[in-house]
Amino acid sequence: MTFERDGRRSLPAALALLALVGCALISPVLLGGSRPGPGSAGYLNAASRDSFPIAAPLQLSREPLIVLESGTITLSAAGAGPKPGQSLLALLIGRRADLVVSDAIITVHRSGILDAPLATEPSQSLAPIVASLGSMEFRTLTLNGATVALRSADGATETLHNVSADIAHGRGREITAAGKLTYRGDDVAFDVALTRAGDGKELSLPVRAKISSQHLNASFEGSLTASDRFQLKAPSAQLTIRNLRETAAWLGEQWPTGPGLGAFSATGVLIIDKDAATFENARIMIDGNGSSGALTLALGNDRPSVQGTLAFDGLNLMPYAAKQQTTAIALTNDWLASLRLPGLETPSLVRELDADVRISAKSVSIGSSNLGRCAASLNIKNGRLSADIAEVELEYGGSGEGRLDVDMTGAVPRYGLRTNLTGVDFGKLAARFGRPILEGVGDLALDLAGEGSTDANVLASLSGKVAVDMVEGGRLGFSTDALAGAAAANSSAAANSSAAALTAVTASSITVDRVIARLVAEHGVLTVDKLEASDAERMLTAAGSFGIADRTVDLTLTLAPSRDAVLARGLSTSAASPATSAFRVRGPWTAPAITIVTRPGKSAEPTAAPAPPGGPKVPG
Repeated sequence: MTFERDGRRSLPAALALLALVGCALISPVLLGGSRPGPGSAGYLNAASRDSFPIAAPLQLSREPLIVLESGTITLSAAGAGPKPGQSLLALLIGRRADLVVSDAIITVHRSGILDAPLATEPSQSLAPIVASLGSMEFRTLTLNGATVALRSADGATETLHNVSADIAHGRGREITAAGKLTYRGDDVAFDVALTRAGDGKELSLPVRAKISSQHLNASFEGSLTASDRFQLKAPSAQLTIRNLRETAAWLGEQWPTGPGLGAFSATGVLIIDKDAATFENARIMIDGNGSSGALTLALGNDRPSVQGTLAFDGLNLMPYAAKQQTTAIALTNDWLASLRLPGLETPSLVRELDADVRISAKSVSIGSSNLGRCAASLNIKNGRLSADIAEVELEYGGSGEGRLDVDMTGAVPRYGLRTNLTGVDFGKLAARFGRPILEGVGDLALDLAGEGSTDANVLASLSGKVAVDMVEGGRLGFSTDALAGAAAANSSAAANSSAAALTAVTASSITVDRVIARLVAEHGVLTVDKLEASDAERMLTAAGSFGIADRTVDLTLTLAPSRDAVLARGLSTSAASPATSAFRVRGPWTAPAITIVTRPGKSAEPTAAPAPPGGPKVPG
């Protein structure tokens, strides 16, 4: 007979299952359950032998509904003589015997309903034994190599193999069960103690338990409520999981491999019912990050769910950083400069669970990057993730809010990022991409979307808008005066001269009063809609594009007197100006070629340069 379940069981259900192994074995009387009660004639006629094979299923109790499907029961009694039947006779005259159940198959119907009516009632020989098991009228009960199947109302079954347990009476009305079993191929040790219900059939019964395996260790002491809805509550419980991903795989959850989601521990108030496990007022450690709050792991119709509120003193995100290359979600989120939320490095996890978690931290770090306060809410539902970042303080200055959306319902993941940041230090931000070309403090707004399963695919698909405003001045990381020299060197046959001139352009910087940039992203290319940097004497404008995926640039830079300078000289702002010049910068970000732009018969107005291949075209 096979009881393996088709499907998967979540962590909370498995914890409840393992914690209740002992309860299931000794619960008929603990919970005040009813049991079959044969008449005295059956007892008197049964005292003939001490070993009884189970030929047909026997119902041991009605509440909860426990059926002994097969196996062999052996009895012995302290002080009983060697004659056959004396152990059974000891039961009949009030002595407590030792029972051994070998190679048994036991089914616990958690719904309280049998799949089909039992074909037979206990024989006269077995009736007193069934009554003894149901009423706990024995001194000890030993299970050897039993199989215990716990069947839920929907027919799903969890099976415990190789169950070996010693069940005995303790002090007062306490019953203990200690032993080991095999669950999903791994050994689990358990030690459970419960108090039997008295005549009043108390609804809350004391219970304590310890569970240990290579994946998890748990201990608690609390109360078991026997009402319409089972509940176990422990004011002080401890749970330690060596590796969350490995434990999830052990419990049948198909979580993807990836960084983070390793060591986990929780200490606090534990509440377990048939569908969920909740830690309240708890101290929770995950991947070395300590927090306080509440966390619930629950069964859903299709997938498990996580709910909670966690407050971290410090949150180190290094465990969630990919060791070689960032993934698509992490890369799009890199626009927030290392602000990554746990789990986002493994986007397919979004398909495996639902979540509603609120996280706050006094400080956030990843490697050498450090952020200030951060508060975010993470929601995952039916393969879609949304992270609302209510507050974030950046290491390079500034703060703001944002939202990250991930849609994993299609064949190709889709991502969206919207954020508004103020007081950003653009020098430190630009340094992440190489030598800073813009320094100063200002505001940054992003509204980007992309799709793909790899970094390259996401970058090549990026679309949306980028806005930069620096109204209090800043510096450009190149010298406009050196542009002409670089352009002349590029027209020379001497490559060394060209390289030297390019170095001269970036060797110094210029001060500007303000910078305004409006960029439009399409297919991984940022096209300039408006880009102006000006001071009292001159204005730098740009047209063209930046290739994000291939890290190329194709821009036309135009230098002209500023509007204020023109007006101060009494010139028309539309008049040609001999001081106007234009240069084209084209090639890789790290080493573009610079040439002079000439337009015969016209002043050198800002001229749009062609976009890199595959990108949008800007009219010239």
